Amino acid sequence: MVRVLIVDDSPTAGLLLKSILSSDPGIEVLAVASSGEEGIRKAFELDPDLVTMDMHLGVMDGFEATRRILAQKARPIVIVSADHGEGLGEHGQVFHSTDLYDSQTHVPLVIAGPGIKPQRIQETVSLTDLTPSLIELAGFAPPTDLDGVSFADLANGKRAQSVEGGASYSAMIFDRSNPGGVTSVVLGRWKLIESPTGMELYDVRSDPGERSNRLRTKPPILDTLLKALQAHQAAAKQSPFK
Repeated sequence: MVRVLIVDDSPTAGLLLKSILSSDPGIEVLAVASSGEEGIRKAFELDPDLVTMDMHLGVMDGFEATRRILAQKARPIVIVSADHGEGLGEHGQVFHSTDLYDSQTHVPLVIAGPGIKPQRIQETVSLTDLTPSLIELAGFAPPTDLDGVSFADLANGKRAQSVEGGASYSAMIFDRSNPGGVTSVVLGRWKLIESPTGMELYDVRSDPGERSNRLRTKPPILDTLLKALQAHQAAAKQSPFK
């Protein structure tokens, strides 16, 4: 059983994360703290296996709360990432949630902890892989029915990385500010994007700015990408709460 403390000053985000994690019988949510100060108290009081920390809190931000917890808790595993990037002018977009090019979807992923040596990983991984990876890095067996796949053996060096390997899937979901209807899949160096206007194919290793659509060249990987994209699209239509 993985014991989790959630620290988030958004009641909606905290309850949603609690609902998602609690749906797994192998995870117990100990508490939801609404501030950095409360998060520190709960961390020492409850001694959780895992703390999910929102970085943008009120009086004390998540960075300071994490620093204070780590100052007194031994052998931590620390992960820093983000849910999206910003367009900053790339592909004509200034902000985020407007397309699935790497300027908005390729985010940082930094991991530090026991047995994890400094290195740069080129293999593609997904944020959906974080949950099983963190569970395994903490010494537990990850549940087998999660969306992601653990890359713990990659992080701790037990297997060599594959620059041409790895996979990730992204989708724009309809809401009040997002029209939705755009999906993408990455397999190694290749990225396929499907939108209402058609498909785009990029070699993100040689073309990181995604400027040269390779769809017309029909490389052998195209069929594999199409099948992977369709499988993810079908899976995304299934409720995770069933």
